[in-house]
Amino acid sequence: MFDFTFAALFLVTFVGVYYWYRRPKNVPPGPRGIPFLGVVPLLGKWPERQCNEWKKKYGPVFSIRVLGREEWIVLNDFESINQCFVKQSNKFSGRPLFEALEKLIHGKGLSFLDYGPLWKSQRKFGQKNFRGIEIERKGVDSCVNDEVPFLLERLRATDGKAFEIMSILPKSSCNVLCSIIMGKRYEYDDDTLCTLVKLFSDVDNQ
Repeated sequence: MFDFTFAALFLVTFVGVYYWYRRPKNVPPGPRGIPFLGVVPLLGKWPERQCNEWKKKYGPVFSIRVLGREEWIVLNDFESINQCFVKQSNKFSGRPLFEALEKLIHGKGLSFLDYGPLWKSQRKFGQKNFRGIEIERKGVDSCVNDEVPFLLERLRATDGKAFEIMSILPKSSCNVLCSIIMGKRYEYDDDTLCTLVKLFSDVDNQ
């Protein structure tokens, strides 16, 4: 009985590890991480630095295995990002959906739809209803560029001391959205902006 149990356990482990390290067809190279845990334990405190190290080894486009058998493709330079989301944006229009996000958008919204009839109708609706507000007059790029000086000013105010970047970046991103949707921005310490950032954060953490 013991030998049979040991053999069965060995076989299951072998098959599990084999399929873990087996790379799907047409998937770029990349680290496989620890079986069943993926690269999560390897990311450490600074995931972006680890991704940069993997870029040196595997190139600007590589795959990583996260918890379970979920495969992620990482784009780690401007050219590959531009190629996917600008030059071939129709092919890369979709995004992975999370339960909290699905409850929020109910399968709608350009950012999370695959290219197709529904994407086209949503895009047409957006173009029609955004016409005449800030996004039509200035454009998204202009709204982003307008926010950059305020972000740099806040970064310089740290006077070279260590600080938590996530206490600043979400406010900057939220201000860009406010500029696009409402045609105005808020100071980083404004209560309204802080409330909006918290609401977005609460949705992400659900």
